[in-house]
Amino acid sequence: MNGAWWDFTTEECRNEIALKYDIPRNLDHHAAFVETSLLLHIDEHVVAMDKAVNEELPRIEKYQVYPPNEDMLIPSGTVMHAKGAQAEVGKIVAEQVLARAASAINLELRNYN
Repeated sequence: MNGAWWDFTTEECRNEIALKYDIPRNLDHHAAFVETSLLLHIDEHVVAMDKAVNEELPRIEKYQVYPPNEDMLIPSGTVMHAKGAQAEVGKIVAEQVLARAASAINLELRNYN
């Protein structure tokens, strides 16, 4: 079994975060606002917020390319917006992820033969 934070977070929660913190839903994923907020909640010392940027991405796709094409990177070399991330948001997401992941694990363990 595997799952990312967004698999265990409701659309309602993600929409509320997007609205309250003015983060477009297409910019709330990997290494961006929400994941940086999660790290700030878990251990703020591993996050260098002074290096966070919110530059405009030349091209945004739903899929990922490794290594990223030049037109998918911003001058800083990052691929998403993280500036403004907050431990408060990380706490909201972490609590929902923990509760929903625990339920999913319990379900799958009961179904495991």
